[in-house]
Amino acid sequence: MSSAKINMNFYRNIINNFYDQLINEIDIETEINIDQDGFNKDFISKINSKRQVWLNKIKEVQFKNIFDLNSADHLKALESFRNENHYELMNKHLFKSGSFLFVKEQASDKMKAKQFIGQLIFKKSYISEFTRNNFQKNIFLERTDVNSFDYIDNLNEDVFELNIMIKFYNQAAEKELEDILEINDEYIENLKELQIDYVRVESIGNSILKKIFNNLKLKSLTSLEISYLEIEKIHQDAFEDLLSLKELLIDRNEIDKIEKNTFRDMKNLEDLRLSDNNLTLLDKEQFNGLEKIKNFYLDSNDIYSVIGGLFENLITLECLDLHRNKLKSLTSCSFKGLENLEILDLNHNSIAFIEDETFDNLKNLKYLSFLRNDFSVILKNNFTGLLSLERSNFGFNKLTEIEDFSFEGLNNLKRLEFFRNKIQKIGNNTLKGLENMENLDFSWNKINCIEGQAFLKFKNLRFLNLKSNNIENLELSIFQDLVNLKKLKLSKNKLRNLQPNIFLSLVNLEYLDLKENMFESIYKFYFNGLSKLKELYLSNCQIKFVDQDCFKPIDSLKILDLSENHLTESDYNKIISEFDQEIQLI
Repeated sequence: MSSAKINMNFYRNIINNFYDQLINEIDIETEINIDQDGFNKDFISKINSKRQVWLNKIKEVQFKNIFDLNSADHLKALESFRNENHYELMNKHLFKSGSFLFVKEQASDKMKAKQFIGQLIFKKSYISEFTRNNFQKNIFLERTDVNSFDYIDNLNEDVFELNIMIKFYNQAAEKELEDILEINDEYIENLKELQIDYVRVESIGNSILKKIFNNLKLKSLTSLEISYLEIEKIHQDAFEDLLSLKELLIDRNEIDKIEKNTFRDMKNLEDLRLSDNNLTLLDKEQFNGLEKIKNFYLDSNDIYSVIGGLFENLITLECLDLHRNKLKSLTSCSFKGLENLEILDLNHNSIAFIEDETFDNLKNLKYLSFLRNDFSVILKNNFTGLLSLERSNFGFNKLTEIEDFSFEGLNNLKRLEFFRNKIQKIGNNTLKGLENMENLDFSWNKINCIEGQAFLKFKNLRFLNLKSNNIENLELSIFQDLVNLKKLKLSKNKLRNLQPNIFLSLVNLEYLDLKENMFESIYKFYFNGLSKLKELYLSNCQIKFVDQDCFKPIDSLKILDLSENHLTESDYNKIISEFDQEIQLI
């Protein structure tokens, strides 16, 4: 018998053994399905018909794989792989006309599951051993269950194939289930988004993604997520020639260094996420090539400095997230070149100092946040240049003082938050220039002085929060320009009295919270002008006396809370009798 015939028989046996094993597995599952109680002859006939359709498809592909053995070139390639012990490459060549993966039915609807033997997935190429071993065990796992995940040295084609197969299966399962799920080239070529999971990877090797994209024909992929993989190292040429990608997510790994020019070929990348890694020091050459970047997430790392000109080449950047790092200061060159930046998140750092002109070039910045930093004082020239700024947050800092005119020129600022600081005073010039303000929060400070013109010309203000301070007195003129204010919080202060007609200008106020102050008496002139007020809270204020017709001016009131005071049932009855409309009295 010739050598060629012996070799052909060797490979034919591999093919036949594969399909015999597959058919045997299907037969076992079919008989288990048929043995269930309550199935009539018609239903059993349908199950057997499905089995026969599967067997016909399997035999058709089996014949094609065997027929390929008639080619001398085909056999020569197989022999080469076999001699070099490249058995996966041998199998890939051996089953080039297609292969199957049998999945036992695990539909969430158990009643519906009884109608199925399982699912047969057909792919017009070889399905790797890695995919076969990992597909069934991982397909129904929650992503946080890492116990069964494989640990591999480098990201490879098998990992991509596994995740493409799982994505395909899950998408197909959401639709009407078919007898045979066929994953074709068209599906892969049109795939736009892919998340890699179910493995843990130590590194991404040079040019490996380029090879994977080419071999799997991922022509349309624009979004790739390689998060939660415990990646420690990205080689310099890892993203070579990946011009199609617009979104790359590499967050929640263990990367401590990005090599220079790593992203140089990613000319069309718009979103880059490196959140929750171990990065400490950044260099601008690390970001070479990001010509169209719009959103850059570097949050939750250990970055302790933004060196001058770090981002100056990222001229298209619109959103920069640096929250949860270890920044202590910012210099005048920290954000050089970012004229198109609209969002800058610096929350949860240790920033205590900002050089003058730090934000001078950020003409388009709309959102700037310093929540949970270490500011003790805001200086006059800290925020010059922020002509488009609309919202800023300084909550949970150590602020004791805001210099006069610190926000002058920020004419578009609409929301400003200073909650949980140690500010003691709001002067006439503290907020000068913020006449377009809509939402202002000074809650949980130590404010004991608000000068009479502190909110002068604030005609657009809708919400003012002065809760939890040390305010004992309010000047009569304090609210005179707040004609559009809808919500005012003054709870948890030390107010004993209110100036007559102090709320007279608040003609649009709908919500007023005065609870936990120190009023003993409530007089009729307190609430003059509050014709649109719907909710009034006066609980726990030590109130002993309420003036007759005190609430008469508030003819829109729906809720009145007078709980936890020193009022009698007779007092409550007298109060409720003042209202023509139905209200909820607490």
